[in-house]
Amino acid sequence: MTSALHERWFDEAVSWQIAKNATIREILTTIPPLEGHPPFWHLLLAVFAKLGMPYHLSMTIISYAFMGLFVFLLLRKNPLPRIVRLTLPFSFFLIYQYAVITRHYCVMALALLLLGLNHNERNQKPFRYVLCLLLLCMTSAYGIIVAGGICIVWSIEILREKITAKNLMSILKDKRFYLLAVLLVAVLLMIWEFLPNKQTFAMVSEGDTNSFLFRIVYCVFIMPIESVLTNIFAFQCLLKYVYTNAASVIPCALVGAMVLFFISYYGYKKNTLLYYWIPTLLFAGFSSVVYFYQHHIGIPFLYMIFWLMITFSSKEDRPCKFSNQRIIRSGTVNFAALCMLVSILYGFVACVHDWQWNYSIGKHEADFIKKYQLEQYNILSSWSTVDKSDDEQAPDRNSSSYFFYFPEVEYYMPGVMPCTEPINAYMGHNTVDYTLNPDSSRAYTEHRILSDEEYQEFVERCKQIGQPDVLIGSALFENLEHYYLTPIWGEEAVKEADYKRVYLDTYAMSWKLGKTRTGYSAIYVRKEIADKLNLTVIPDTDIPILN
Repeated sequence: MTSALHERWFDEAVSWQIAKNATIREILTTIPPLEGHPPFWHLLLAVFAKLGMPYHLSMTIISYAFMGLFVFLLLRKNPLPRIVRLTLPFSFFLIYQYAVITRHYCVMALALLLLGLNHNERNQKPFRYVLCLLLLCMTSAYGIIVAGGICIVWSIEILREKITAKNLMSILKDKRFYLLAVLLVAVLLMIWEFLPNKQTFAMVSEGDTNSFLFRIVYCVFIMPIESVLTNIFAFQCLLKYVYTNAASVIPCALVGAMVLFFISYYGYKKNTLLYYWIPTLLFAGFSSVVYFYQHHIGIPFLYMIFWLMITFSSKEDRPCKFSNQRIIRSGTVNFAALCMLVSILYGFVACVHDWQWNYSIGKHEADFIKKYQLEQYNILSSWSTVDKSDDEQAPDRNSSSYFFYFPEVEYYMPGVMPCTEPINAYMGHNTVDYTLNPDSSRAYTEHRILSDEEYQEFVERCKQIGQPDVLIGSALFENLEHYYLTPIWGEEAVKEADYKRVYLDTYAMSWKLGKTRTGYSAIYVRKEIADKLNLTVIPDTDIPILN
C-alpha cells in the first residue's frame, strides 16, 4: 500500500527516464560509466518503459514482484527460526526503504536470499549458486564487492578440500573452478563497462569533513547495528560528510563491538566466520574510500540475513572454550529481539510518515501542470552550478542537487532537489525542457562534468530557446533570478518577464523516526499567464518554515 501511495523521487525517476529515453545501446555503453553500476536495472525498467506502461504503476509492480517473492521465500523456505521469519519482513529496510522506494536494492535483497537458500548445496549444485552470485553482481558495484567476498571464501574452501585430499591438480577437472572463472570474466567485463571516467560526477575530487579512521570504524563497528538500532547517519549525504561526535560514536561502536563478538562466536561454532568477515571488510574498505550514501546502510542488513541463514543451517558445531555459553545465547536472543523491535518501529513510523508527507517533488507538480494546461508553454526547471576554479573552495556538497559542474562559472545554487526527471516521469512525456543536454529528446540526468565547450553550448541553447514561460525551482524567486536567469538572459529581460509564484509545496523524505531531508518546490509563471489562467499568486509571507 505504501509503495502505491509513495511520491517517487529523483533516483527512481532518473532510472525510469533513462530506461524510457535512452536506446538499448546507450544503456549498455554510455550510461553505465555515468551511473556507476551495471545496466541490469535500466534494462529491467526498459521492458516496462519502452512498452509505454505508466511510470508509477510500473515501479510499484516491480517493487511488489521482487520484494513479494523475497517475503514469500523468507517465510516458506528460510531456515531461520519462525519468530525471526515472521518479524523480518516488518523491519525498516524490508518494509520501507528497499520495498517502497523502488531501486535495484530489491533485486539485491532477492539475490542474497537465493544465495542463502542455495548455499548448503553450493558444491553439489554449483551452477545454481553461481547464477545467484551473477544476479547479485548485476545489481551494483556493492553487489560485486559482496559477491567477490563470498567467492573468495568459497575458493578457499575448494582449495582446502583439494589440499586435504592431496590432489591439488584435480581442481583443473572441477566444474566449480570453471564456473568461478567464468563468473570472474563476466564481472571484469561488467566493471570495464561501468568503470567511471574523469567526467563522472562521483569521481569529482571533494574535501572530506571526517577522517578515514572514522569511516572505517563506522563501516566495521557501527554500520551493522546502524541498520537496525542506532541512527547516527540521520542526514542524507555521503559517509565522508557525516557530522557526528564522540558522545554518539563511542557508545555505538561499543555496542557494535558486542555485536561483532556474537557474530564471531557463532561464526566460529558454525564455521561461517570467513563468510562474514571477508565480504564485510571488502565492503567496508570500498565504502570508506570510494562511495557510500545513507541508503546503503541497508546492504549490510541484507547480507546479515544471508549470513544468519547459512549459520543457522550449518551442520557444524565446533566446541567453544567459553564456559558461560548460556549467558551468550541469552544475551544474543534478548539483544536481537531489541534490535528487531526498534527496526519494526522504524519501518512502521516511516510508512506512516510517507503517507502523511510529500516524499519528493514530482507528482503534485505534474498534476498542477496538467490541471492548468501549462504544457503549452515553455517550461524550464532550475539547475545547480558550482565554481570549479578551485576545488578547495568548492562548497559543501551535502545536497542531492549536485549533478552538474560547469567550469569557469562563478555562481552556485544549493539545496534544490532535481525536479526535471520526476515531473517528466509523472507526466508520461518530456514536458519540462531539459536544456542541460544538447539533445532534448534525452530527458535524463547524466552524472558528469560538462566541458567548457559543452557549457558554452548549453548557454547558447538557453538563449535560443528564450526565457521560460514557466519556471520550476527554488521557493525564493531571488535565488532563481540571481543564479539561473540573470546570468543567461540578463537582468532587464528577467525583470520584464515579471514572474509570479503560483504553486508552493514542501517535501520531507522519511527516514526511520524522522526526516532525512526537507525542502520546497515552487512553480513560477509570467504575469500575463497568471492573469490569463486566473492563478493565485503566492507571496513570500506564505512560505512555510520547515522543521
